[in-house]
Amino acid sequence: MIQKFESKNLLDAYGIQCLAHDRQLMGNPPLQTTWCVVEKGGSTIPHLHVEPEVFIALSGSAEVQVGKEVLSFEKGDVVHLPSEVKHCVRNVSDDEFTFLSVYWPPEPARKGEKYRIVAAPPTPNGRLHLGHISGPYLAAMALRNHLTQQGAEVETLCGSDDHQSYVCVAAESASKDPAHFCAEMKKDIQSDFAAAGIEWDRLVSPLQNESYREAVQKQFVQLVAEGVFRRKSVAVALGESSGQELYGGYISGQCPHCDTLSGGGLCEACGLPNGSTDLGRFTGTGCDARGLISQGERFVLPLGDYAGELRAVLLGIEMPGQLRRKLLGIVDRGLPEMVVSHEAPWGLKATLESDQVVDEWIEMALAYAAELPHDRPAEKLIQCFGTDNAYYYGIVHLAVYLALGREDLIPHAFVVNHFLQLEGEKFSTSRSHAIWVSDLPRSFPAEVLQLYLSLIRPEEGSTNLTLDGFLQFVKGRLLETWQPALLALHWKSCRKPEPVQSSHSHLLSSGVVPSIENVLQKALACAEEPFPHWGRWVSRVERVFDLLNEENITSCHPFGAAHVLAQLTRLLAPLSPQLARRLESLAESSQGEDDPFGFRSAVKGIEVLLAEKQGAVK
Repeated sequence: MIQKFESKNLLDAYGIQCLAHDRQLMGNPPLQTTWCVVEKGGSTIPHLHVEPEVFIALSGSAEVQVGKEVLSFEKGDVVHLPSEVKHCVRNVSDDEFTFLSVYWPPEPARKGEKYRIVAAPPTPNGRLHLGHISGPYLAAMALRNHLTQQGAEVETLCGSDDHQSYVCVAAESASKDPAHFCAEMKKDIQSDFAAAGIEWDRLVSPLQNESYREAVQKQFVQLVAEGVFRRKSVAVALGESSGQELYGGYISGQCPHCDTLSGGGLCEACGLPNGSTDLGRFTGTGCDARGLISQGERFVLPLGDYAGELRAVLLGIEMPGQLRRKLLGIVDRGLPEMVVSHEAPWGLKATLESDQVVDEWIEMALAYAAELPHDRPAEKLIQCFGTDNAYYYGIVHLAVYLALGREDLIPHAFVVNHFLQLEGEKFSTSRSHAIWVSDLPRSFPAEVLQLYLSLIRPEEGSTNLTLDGFLQFVKGRLLETWQPALLALHWKSCRKPEPVQSSHSHLLSSGVVPSIENVLQKALACAEEPFPHWGRWVSRVERVFDLLNEENITSCHPFGAAHVLAQLTRLLAPLSPQLARRLESLAESSQGEDDPFGFRSAVKGIEVLLAEKQGAVK
């Protein structure tokens, strides 16, 4: 096949005349070639882009500026232009200058690298709400898609925190057997993950896994034998009537650090650790309302023994500076002894003969060590969790890994989230102040939920979800702004190239408005970050759509429309893979469809939910 050169097909672009060659005629190679003509005294507009590029001078002479360097450029010369370097070609001769531009997608920054992303396991004491999804689960999904897009090999791992004390408390409140209640909740949680478009490569279920229990017990016994876990008489909180130990979810009292209401072990408000007996005015959370302090034999972990190593490790993990300062501050203030076994009716036995159960957070650390064996190939471990549990992930778990000699389990990075509030208040199960995933209509598009939660994800501090805001985003932005632009770009990209008479102010060499190309490049810069801020990512995509609607898309050349559509698909893929797939498979006939992306059905779903919530308030 041959594409004949005809000067009438040249287009105004980058201030010069260009003709992009048809890749289909060339067998769709992984590069694009464009014939470029610079008239006497003419010049391209200085610009840059992510694609590396090569210029080959065909006739005449010119000068090419690459960064701050200016070079002579004559017939037969070849210039290589790296990614993201500003460049410009100026015809300084008395004749026409022609050159060939060849460019290709950049090599993925992380091609061949191996990652394992581990997300904090949900506690099966209830279903998932949108606050849960916006945290470690959305982060793990988007990060997996992002790194995979860059050529990395990624595995995601999650599970369920079956032996949490809160499971037993919730089962007791529902008058159900804990094991049966836990199994029911896990089915609901898996359904919620599916409805939210969250998929896992591995999903561990401790209660149904005998090898899991054996591996955790084996490591617990090992650490007892090595003197890491030490038996000691300690103060314990007990229920006055039952004599049951009160810890974790079984106890409630005033935090000794910030005086807010807290459970045992860790204060959710300030994130600082406490012993159950440190809580002021503590009570049991079940029928054992009154509590007392007694003495009992328990295994303890002296965290202070690892303070020096922990400080060095924390300095090497990639994490937000605010989180690092908080964790280092906890270490520097002096680490407590942590009780790592309890006398309780629910949990994983410390040993087959023991009458005590392993503390749920210690169990989790030992489980990671069992699930991630030594012989795994070299990879980077990414831990996703909420900052309210930073003490456990950032200190307790690291101390256990150090005690086990498992430096390979030290994460490469912590990806964290703060609390997502609902209508200005904390999500609350007890007050029914929540939007559960199951509240959304069964047909609600998961991609729409992912986009909105990415936009408002609490990455640097608490953020707020409102149903009115959700509706406005879907109706005012996705349906009324994004959809027309996407369909117009798609329709235009399907047109056959035709000669276009236009000034440079309307077209680039790819047929793209300059301001749109600049904003696209800023948005694509997010794709070069290893751990992007997803809210900023969506905001930059929003800006592209704003400009698309300000400019006349129909003035774009088909190559330009296809270029913008491809870049938007690339930007949307990590956050909403389903939407990206819809864009890639969009048929030309979709121009007349009522709801090609599911935005209209999402509006209806939120309106129904809003009406139900308003009715419940009345």
